[in-house]
Amino acid sequence: EDELLLIHRWSESDEAFLVFNFSQNQSSAAIPMPAGHWHRRLDSAEGRWQGVGSTIPEQIDTSGEVTLIINPWAFVIFLKEI
Repeated sequence: EDELLLIHRWSESDEAFLVFNFSQNQSSAAIPMPAGHWHRRLDSAEGRWQGVGSTIPEQIDTSGEVTLIINPWAFVIFLKEI
């Protein structure tokens, strides 16, 4: 079972989308992510954070849903190109 938390925050000039995996297992899930061009700003699974390596593309274009593989106990922050 996926234990994901999704957070979508926005203002007039910025938009962010965060995905947290609170599971001890890697999660592959269809994420209802708002349409647009998104840039990965931070992935806690990256080596620079002592992680096992990112499974998330640096850029994502979505029309409203995207399938992501999130590492265990990791979170990802995306910023949208506005």
